[in-house]
Amino acid sequence: MRIGIIGCGHAGRRHAEQIRKLPEAELVAGCDTITSSAQRFASDYNIPTFATVDEFLDQPLDGVTVCTPPTTHARIVTQVIERGIRVLCEKPLAPDAHDCLTIPRSDLLACAFKFRHLSGAAMLRDMIARDELGRINHVRGTATADADMAGKWFSDPLLSGGGVLLDNGVHLVDLVHFLLGPVDSVSAMACESSRGLDVEESAVINLNLSRGASASIFVSWEAPGADGAADRNLRHERLCKTRL
Repeated sequence: MRIGIIGCGHAGRRHAEQIRKLPEAELVAGCDTITSSAQRFASDYNIPTFATVDEFLDQPLDGVTVCTPPTTHARIVTQVIERGIRVLCEKPLAPDAHDCLTIPRSDLLACAFKFRHLSGAAMLRDMIARDELGRINHVRGTATADADMAGKWFSDPLLSGGGVLLDNGVHLVDLVHFLLGPVDSVSAMACESSRGLDVEESAVINLNLSRGASASIFVSWEAPGADGAADRNLRHERLCKTRL
């Protein structure tokens, strides 16, 4: 497969390194509106890079990975699908439901929810489907790290669309869907940012599932996930404010 990457930053480079390990794939092109990023990508991977998506999509491509900030995803993914090319889009697919619904429904599209592809996740799903774990009443998940996002696009709502919920929270929400099926209702609490960011740094999502179970997810950029994480997470949850 001839694969191209849109977005030549950190995520794009991680994709490039993995693509180069696949004997059945070839990295053939890159695209980035930032000239310096595109030039470094072209030099490091010895491939042509382009400044616009249209120029990039004029190349002979079998697949594209989209590694740009979330608020650009819907527009770019739609362009790729309309060219009839397979596309893998980094998460989140879009910042909100409205943007997601502007993307054409297509078998050509996949979103990069990688954790559902781990062998442990598949094993758990099979065990739940066979009732080997009994009735599942509640699931709790956490994804925490002490990560300062100040000055990065992750903390710019015009690029990211949100904070830690869209960065890490979407992975755990996807795992809940994968393991236990559809969600009937959602409530969420977002904490005030300790670093004064314009996006949430810690948040809790509560999900009621159509099977009758519930799930609680805590995600944070300011609660280290090493020893004592549970106590720190509880303290953060108590500081949260309810938001619609």
